[in-house]
Amino acid sequence: MENQAQGLPLEVGADGYVKTIILLWNLPVDTFSVKVTSPDTIASFATKRQVLSGIAKIFDPLGWLTPVIIRPKMLMQDLWKAKLDWDSNLLPELFSKLEEILY
Repeated sequence: MENQAQGLPLEVGADGYVKTIILLWNLPVDTFSVKVTSPDTIASFATKRQVLSGIAKIFDPLGWLTPVIIRPKMLMQDLWKAKLDWDSNLLPELFSKLEEILY
């Protein structure tokens, strides 16, 4: 399949997907999807700094993931309201909110 604007061929993977930025475009059915990897352990998000780092890794230039990433952003807002230091462990109630989001 040719990219008409640039005259470059699209690289279609064996699974029928074309990677566009972070989105995967399934050409035959004309749908987009995103691959998400969950953290190995929830302990990797034990501090405010680690939670913000995890949220910042989500690249969503079109805003399509907003319904999914709004909850982690709301958790980050709660972390700011709790006035936690960057490297302090999360309070138990905030940690349980994080568990609900991730699992």
